[in-house]
Amino acid sequence: MDTKTIVFTGATANFFKVGHTTIRYLAHNHGQQSIRLAIPDLSDARHTIAKITKGTNTHVELLEWDPKQPEFTLPQVYNNCKSTLLVPPIHNRLAVSRMQIEAAKKNGIEYIVCLGVQHTDNNIQIANDVNQVEELLKSSGIRYTILRLPMFLENLLYQATSISKGKPLQFPCDPHAPFSYVACDDLAPLIAQLLIQGEGPTHLYLTATKSTTCFEITKILGEILHRPVQFERISDDEFIQTILRDTGSASSITAANAVLDLWKCIDQRKEPEPSNELRDLLKDHTLQTVKDWLEEHCCCFSGSSDTCCHPQ
Repeated sequence: MDTKTIVFTGATANFFKVGHTTIRYLAHNHGQQSIRLAIPDLSDARHTIAKITKGTNTHVELLEWDPKQPEFTLPQVYNNCKSTLLVPPIHNRLAVSRMQIEAAKKNGIEYIVCLGVQHTDNNIQIANDVNQVEELLKSSGIRYTILRLPMFLENLLYQATSISKGKPLQFPCDPHAPFSYVACDDLAPLIAQLLIQGEGPTHLYLTATKSTTCFEITKILGEILHRPVQFERISDDEFIQTILRDTGSASSITAANAVLDLWKCIDQRKEPEPSNELRDLLKDHTLQTVKDWLEEHCCCFSGSSDTCCHPQ
């Protein structure tokens, strides 16, 4: 097996959740695979990597890089690596993606798995940004796969603390409006497979096989927590403020409005239908339902921080 290094990059100290689950999957299922994680601040990563690789022989090389000086640090990040997972931020998605794709090309990256959104309509800001990132990937000559993805269930964790204190689930939409979703643990086996083999389809639309609603989520949470969990429809302005509060320096008014656009699509019943593609690609893996995921993450919403093992 070719064990040339797979590299994961992050722009914040708390490296992205899908990277976390993919590294964990690789460590426990492909122990001989060489892995590198590059983020600006390694203080949190050291503990996390030790935790998710515990019980394996996997070594994850940790590397610090400075997003403010990419021309000096990215060559070291990509050196002697064959493939990478690109998780562009919502804020400055195009500029950050251009910077990383150009550095990847200059330093010999052969294949990129890039996260995108389920929508393709250029009238939706994030979709337009993803389409422009694809043009950068095409012109680079690097093999690539864009994963067209719906809402991550892990985004619910931003409200876990408030829900544990009895506050409602809050989104700017009709509680009965259906939307597709996906869980990081379900994506990890496929992303790992793609990165190892170094090639795949240019596009994959990946979701759980059924949609959910905010009403269903609160109903299941109430059953799990043995107390009522309410839903509150909040205004557009209130939602933008929650995005800015939860994501801090990783966001902006422009980025928050882009996320709001996705919830407006949900509210207006313009969400794409769920797909069976992820299920069909992972024949030996059972996809999590929203109920499965909420049950597994019960500790996050109950306030059991001492026993909670999930990244938040």
